[in-house]
Amino acid sequence: MRGYRPRPSSQPPTRPRTLAGTAATGALIDRHLRALTLASCGLLALAAIVIAAALISSTAWPVHAAAVIWGLGFGGAATLLQTAVADAADLAQSLLVTCWNLGIATAAAAGGLLLDHGGPESLPWSALALLALALAVAAAAPAARASRAGMGRARVTPVRVKSRRGARLPARRTSAWTA
Repeated sequence: MRGYRPRPSSQPPTRPRTLAGTAATGALIDRHLRALTLASCGLLALAAIVIAAALISSTAWPVHAAAVIWGLGFGGAATLLQTAVADAADLAQSLLVTCWNLGIATAAAAGGLLLDHGGPESLPWSALALLALALAVAAAAPAARASRAGMGRARVTPVRVKSRRGARLPARRTSAWTA
């Protein structure tokens, strides 16, 4: 098209927000997997609430705030999910990828139906309902995993490591699920 110029957006690119979420997740994921998963769900729910408030407001700042919150919460989501199933068999890894793609396709179809039948006002409330379900599943997951193993709670085992010269180093704590 000749003469076409895209309008400049007042919203900054999403990359810095997503990178911040990914960096924070990467720095803390080894020790705080469960807490980060719950925080990610909580941030996404907060973003949905802010978007719902933006529908009432006539200003654009709630949308920008929701984009920042969403980027922080969603930035490390893939890393969180991959780390959570890292201890499982190869089947769990392939199921994660399949469910991820199925979720994207289903959400696109459901979002289109919601827009047609309920308008844009229905989107944040439906997202909030799904995020509440995700938060409940994430909160219950460690307890379900520990009870299946018959151990009650996941245990943290101190590991003594020797240096090359034979000196004992401080104990390091290892566990897949820490609070």
